[in-house]
Amino acid sequence: MKTIENANQVSIGGRQKVCPNEVIMLQADVNYSIIHLSDGTKLIVATTLKKLEERFRQFAFIRMNKSYLVNQQFVVEEHENAMKLSNSIIINFSRRRGRNWKERQTL
Repeated sequence: MKTIENANQVSIGGRQKVCPNEVIMLQADVNYSIIHLSDGTKLIVATTLKKLEERFRQFAFIRMNKSYLVNQQFVVEEHENAMKLSNSIIINFSRRRGRNWKERQTL
């Protein structure tokens, strides 16, 4: 049985959990992932970005390219093929994902 405290947390591996509202982005690094939190801390876990994408799917996260998964809550500017995050990082869409994103926005 989940407690209220753990209900909004997602397992990121290694017995660690994070609240999706605190995650700015997830970055792939071979078989590891770097989780960038809103308070500026970074967590490194031995979980692939593909597995984390499945776990964060129900929240407002966008797969930008093969290396980044971004929380839409922290997007401050949308460009044609990129997004600027609240931590001033600009991440480009891959060609295919950028095309799909534009199509979904026009619907």
